[in-house]
Amino acid sequence: MRKLTNILILTFVMVVSLSSTVFAARTEYVEGKRVYDYANLFTYDEEEALEELAKSVELKAETEFYVLTIDDAEGKSAMEYADDFGDNGRFGYEEEYGTYIVMLIDMDNREVWISTSGRAIEYLNDYRIDKTLDDVFEYMPDGRYYKAAEAYIKTAGRYMLSDPSDDYKSDDYNYDDTYDDTYYYDDGTYSEDLSTSELVIVSFVVSAVVSGIVLVIMLCGAKTKMTAGSADYIGQGGLMINHRDDTFTHTTTVKRKIETDSGTRSGGGGSSVHRSSGGHSHGGGGRRF
Repeated sequence: MRKLTNILILTFVMVVSLSSTVFAARTEYVEGKRVYDYANLFTYDEEEALEELAKSVELKAETEFYVLTIDDAEGKSAMEYADDFGDNGRFGYEEEYGTYIVMLIDMDNREVWISTSGRAIEYLNDYRIDKTLDDVFEYMPDGRYYKAAEAYIKTAGRYMLSDPSDDYKSDDYNYDDTYDDTYYYDDGTYSEDLSTSELVIVSFVVSAVVSGIVLVIMLCGAKTKMTAGSADYIGQGGLMINHRDDTFTHTTTVKRKIETDSGTRSGGGGSSVHRSSGGHSHGGGGRRF
């Protein structure tokens, strides 16, 4: 009986020790390591390739790029887990809690989350995170996790090398919430608003045409025989002249509000910033799979 008790105690101690070792491995941060594949989604060669790619892009973009995979979120949301991972690792290219990006593939919550810190909050804004996720999700539904992680590093790295204001010049991105298109109303039809110079030219052309028509009529009338004199148009009360004025009152304008698709961007080109449980600022965005 005593021997059985000793065996049970020894087994319990071994289990506790093994659990502690696994937990310690899960929370261990290795200097220079960029890929933490706790869910075992990558082969050894794929992990090595991602490490090399992340470090090569890091030197150009001056940003640390991390790939994290888990199969147990420990009761946290994907956002919370990714933020805490970066905080606990004290990541940052230039300093602790500096500029870095973490892409988490959370197999527990079935979600991909991108967490940003430092300068990456501004450069990888909501719009760019959405575009990065578009590239990532070309591969996620098929379970091609290596290609998804590769796409994240390449796309996010490219964005970190270009100023966010460059996006406003592209055809697929409109920074303004609304576009105000003004029309002048004329007899139930719509015509585009003309500039002052255009109005002057149009008025001159119209006046010239009308004057030409009047001149032709007068010349034709001069060749005909006069059948009445001035006295025929003057009554007994003398010459009467009716005066008439045309007074401009107003112009009716119609404004049409053209809505933009809010689904293509977030925050008007900015970043949605929040604080982690550790009190540090993060941007980020995610998508479920």
